[in-house]
Amino acid sequence: MRLDRRRARVARLVTDFDSSVNMVRALGRFLRGKDHRGMSVGPGSARLADAVSALPAPLRRRMFIEMGALQGIPLDRLGQVRAEDLAYWATRQYPDGPYPVVVIGAASGAGLHLAAASGAPYLPQTVLVALRDRTSHPDDPAGAMRAVAPLAARVARDNPDLAVYHMHDPAQDRPMLERMAYLRLKRLRLGPTYERFLAERLSPGGTIILLECSRDWRTTQVADRTYFQFGALGGVPEEEYFDGGERIAEYLARQGSQRWRPPRPDARRPEAEWGFDPALRPDVEHLARRAVARPRRLAGPRQRRPHRRRRAGVSRSMPEAPSATSPPTRHSPRVTRNPHRYRPTTSTSSSPAPTGHTQSNGSDSTPVTSALGRLVAGTRSSARVGRLAPRRALVCAATSADNSATSVTSFADPNARTQVRWHSD
Repeated sequence: MRLDRRRARVARLVTDFDSSVNMVRALGRFLRGKDHRGMSVGPGSARLADAVSALPAPLRRRMFIEMGALQGIPLDRLGQVRAEDLAYWATRQYPDGPYPVVVIGAASGAGLHLAAASGAPYLPQTVLVALRDRTSHPDDPAGAMRAVAPLAARVARDNPDLAVYHMHDPAQDRPMLERMAYLRLKRLRLGPTYERFLAERLSPGGTIILLECSRDWRTTQVADRTYFQFGALGGVPEEEYFDGGERIAEYLARQGSQRWRPPRPDARRPEAEWGFDPALRPDVEHLARRAVARPRRLAGPRQRRPHRRRRAGVSRSMPEAPSATSPPTRHSPRVTRNPHRYRPTTSTSSSPAPTGHTQSNGSDSTPVTSALGRLVAGTRSSARVGRLAPRRALVCAATSADNSATSVTSFADPNARTQVRWHSD
């Protein structure tokens, strides 16, 4: 097999543990009938994992930091970061097609399941590139912003199709921040590579599903299309990153620090890792019209901002960024044109194998399952996701508040003819 040098070169720029990178790799291997052990870059060994887990905690942490640091690119290679190279790397993960459905947009665990169930490739809007940085302290966000801002601005200048988010999260990414800085590159236009992929591999009259996550975050603009985000979506509420609290004080005391002093935010913008920037939407809709394809938007989840006392001038008076989505409220995923008109029913010709199961935390999967039927079929009539290939599982998932799949129905019996239909009420 001939070596693709361009793809191999770009693979050294992307970060292997990034959510979007893993979505692309996992889905590309799934469409080729392969698994995704070891994030597709290393061995997936339970014995190796057990051996590493048995090491003393300080040694494990040091290994984690040093191995993670290898993911950061040297500063002298910063000029190699190009939007079209990243797009080329993503498109080269998939078989030639053609595909009746292509998924584009925000990273999402549920979106990955939807793409797999549809047999569709996923083209990410956001990709993580990490820079080696041994000078910034995790608990000095303002200092980290000043140190990395010129580098982030350079990436933005070199790539007019990208917005660059320097994401600094000392709560969830503390070990990594001791050796690297996170630059999340968010695509604002499709660009020639994605356009060519859609023109050549999307079936005539096919469907383009646009995944739109409305999550936003407080950010600070440091240059044109260059932003700094302190904190990230996870276990710590956004307000605690900025306002502090008892458990933040206890955490910092254990780290030998006093308090975080983040730079003053100037607007809410799409969350660096999970948020969707709607600047991409017009390009997708224009290409769909030109290619006679069906564009379908799948938007969600939305969050309700906590009603609590905030620091004056930070949250209540903060404007929305011009490209940000409308203020979010929390509910299940939604699809335009009222997805709740459709009710999912499931039938199989034999009972699911023991590996088939349903997991739920109480969220309603109806919006996403009805969305899958309507988005793929593009009609109001019943839609069917038909016979499963051997050793493949059909997964219908709802997106939870933290952007993971928490309501999952899986039918993994290779001998069963499994149908999922959506009927109008």
